[in-house]
Amino acid sequence: MDVTFFGVRGSTPVSGKDYVEFGGSTTSLDIITPQCQIIFDTGSGFRNIKIRDDLPVFIIYSHFHHDHIQGLAFNPSLFASRQDIYVCSALTDKADLRDKLQGYFSGSYFPVDAISALSHLEFIDFAMLNALLPAGHMMASIPLYHPGGASGYRLTAGDRTLCFFQDHEYEPASQVALHEFASYADLVVWDGMFTDAELQSKKGWGHSSVEQGIQFAAETVCKRLAIAHHAPTRTDTDIRTLQAKYENEIVFFAREDMALSI
Repeated sequence: MDVTFFGVRGSTPVSGKDYVEFGGSTTSLDIITPQCQIIFDTGSGFRNIKIRDDLPVFIIYSHFHHDHIQGLAFNPSLFASRQDIYVCSALTDKADLRDKLQGYFSGSYFPVDAISALSHLEFIDFAMLNALLPAGHMMASIPLYHPGGASGYRLTAGDRTLCFFQDHEYEPASQVALHEFASYADLVVWDGMFTDAELQSKKGWGHSSVEQGIQFAAETVCKRLAIAHHAPTRTDTDIRTLQAKYENEIVFFAREDMALSI
């Protein structure tokens, strides 16, 4: 399973000399297996993902806040592709998902009706996803605590497992279920929007902390955990300071364009 972080920023894209090392694009994660391409969320980083034309392609949404959908209509290879691309979310059904994206990319918010133009997007209910994924692949979901709702995912491909937990406020009530869901995963992508100190004034905002991710990695016995969804105010210098304090053989801070195999 080849994984590339095309966007690791939360809330809004950022640019400038203070954001070069870790990147300023919002959430989009590209996963390639020998049998398919799976993309989690289409934040502004999605514009740089090459849509494969030799593999089945699936786009999975955690939720629909703008930093997780805003890049959909800006990917040139998406418009060039002519094969069906399956789109779904565990958060809602296929009709509502299409309506949400069409409303965002048309009318008062976008100059053209992008979803109608992308007629090869095949919206499906999440319950149908595993029937369409190649043999040996399985996707499971878990509710995350976030205003408006969000879904976390566990992707299994062969003997490798990845968990995607973006936009989640790590609450005591969810700990047991989330631990079981992510147990022994090869990679967990964690929402590290805040630090513990910042979290004190951000209750109810729907995000977790860097320190909670470190604790989660230890308690879940996952092989690797990526801190992502960096706050737009978090500069390269800030993240390097957190790296020096918290990175270890399991936990690392994701950077835009970072690629790894699990």
